[in-house]
Amino acid sequence: MSGIVAARGQEVQQFYRTTDLEQVKSLLTKYDVRYIVVGQLERIFFAEGLAKFDEQNGKLWKEVYRDGDSRIGDTVIYEVLP
Repeated sequence: MSGIVAARGQEVQQFYRTTDLEQVKSLLTKYDVRYIVVGQLERIFFAEGLAKFDEQNGKLWKEVYRDGDSRIGDTVIYEVLP
């Protein structure tokens, strides 16, 4: 069971880091993702892949919530589009 959890954790990291939209779509489908959170921790650990969230807003997902302190980065929640 711990192997499954570790593999899923690695795929979550891969999802946030990647700029490959086919990989993103595959992971969204595999886990039937409905919402994506981009908060402080994601901004710290996965900065290289975060541009896709603004770029794909309205295409793969839509922003449904934003809150935060711009000094440390907003928390944004995206709803994955069907």
